[in-house]
Amino acid sequence: MEKFAKLVMNEEKAIQIAQQKLEQCIREGKAKPSEMCPCTTVHELVREIKGKCKKM
Repeated sequence: MEKFAKLVMNEEKAIQIAQQKLEQCIREGKAKPSEMCPCTTVHELVREIKGKCKKM
């Protein structure tokens, strides 16, 4: 159970870091995902999937 809790915390931290990177790209004037680093917006997809799974 401890490993699962650590994994979930790492996942949440990774999503938080990805959000910060997205905000940084936007501040730098990179508004389109194609102008950003690869996978910059994947965290939004992960967050959406997690939200839908919790509703089930």
